[in-house]
Amino acid sequence: MPILILFNANVITMDPTFPKTQLVVIKNNRILAVGRNEDLKKFENTSTNIIDCKGKTVLPGFIDAHCHIPSLAESFVTLHLNLNHA
Repeated sequence: MPILILFNANVITMDPTFPKTQLVVIKNNRILAVGRNEDLKKFENTSTNIIDCKGKTVLPGFIDAHCHIPSLAESFVTLHLNLNHA
């Protein structure tokens, strides 16, 4: 699987000792390294996919626990009396 490099980014690492950086190296859906734009040549090869983020912010992966607000609100004010309802 090729390596993906995101560079020229505002990378938020969530690591208090190294809170921000500019580059992320990804392989097999795992972060291999983070670093500065100058580190790009260290990880680049002929099969590397490189994306210039143009200063955009990159955050760690989040699991979206989204909900539909009207349905959520209705669930707080609705009493379900159906005994067959799971």
